[in-house]
Amino acid sequence: MPNASISHMLESQLDEAERAKRCLLVACQSTRRAFGRRSDVVCSLAPGIYVRREYWEELNPLDKSLHLMRALSAQYPNWQFIDVSAAAVHGLYVSYQDLMRNGVPVLRVRGKSRTLRYDGCIVEFSELFARVPISTLFKEGIRVVPSGLAALDCACRLPFERALGIADSLLRLEGFTRESLISFARSWGKGRRGLRSALRTFSYADARSENGGESFARAVMIEEGFAVPELQVPVPDPLGGNEYRVDYQWVLPDGSRIYGELDGLVKTMDVEMLHGRLRAEVERDERLRESRITVDGARVVRFTIETVRSRAMFRKLLDRYGVPRVANRSR
Repeated sequence: MPNASISHMLESQLDEAERAKRCLLVACQSTRRAFGRRSDVVCSLAPGIYVRREYWEELNPLDKSLHLMRALSAQYPNWQFIDVSAAAVHGLYVSYQDLMRNGVPVLRVRGKSRTLRYDGCIVEFSELFARVPISTLFKEGIRVVPSGLAALDCACRLPFERALGIADSLLRLEGFTRESLISFARSWGKGRRGLRSALRTFSYADARSENGGESFARAVMIEEGFAVPELQVPVPDPLGGNEYRVDYQWVLPDGSRIYGELDGLVKTMDVEMLHGRLRAEVERDERLRESRITVDGARVVRFTIETVRSRAMFRKLLDRYGVPRVANRSR
């Protein structure tokens, strides 16, 4: 086949894979060799799995994991993804930190303990504690354990600050209640290492948390001894007509209120989030909103994820604004 025809075929296959949001699975040895000669523009992530280098570099860790799992599921139909990998497929709030290691995706699969290390990904196999049969549950073409088991796996293994977001989103997206989640954990995790931590995490789970950042910040508040806030609290516009919502609220003994707001750049930097408005208009509306919700004397403490990660600074900030603390907390 002429070189031009080969090049066109390879480009066509890559285009098709990108439209399907997966890496390209190649079984033919001659095609693999052809891709090997184009290593300047094509990455070989694992044996027989390829992706355009430029396209790959633009994907975030979650999308990289999903692209790989779709390809690997076609290559190894019996693989069943567990833990954070399954949680990601179910759409739960998984920290990017738990999806990557040393710059490459880490995928977790059910099986006898071993690890496969490839140029573009790591595959870690581990046995499920619960005696769950190999599931016929597929989501997006990927064989996964049920969402509850994935969340339990994560909550037993991950630190509280990253496990809480997974638990919150399980309640929000899958119809669990806090009580049913705790009951599920006690039934399926009995005798399991990490169960106590999982039960603690699940006892704080709240479906009102809207994203992983909000869950992370709340987890740090709890670990640092602050009172658990109410989430997504409606605040009426004192001039009538509108109703605002605040991310966090604490009501003090004297009836006064402190509102917590997690700030991010997305609202003012992402073109889609601007909805056709100028950035200055969005910032003006945010200032107007804050002036309305504080008209009755409420205080607003604003912070970013970067502030939350600097725990000493975050503690100082919340203390300075008078956010109440809880005595004799258990960590």
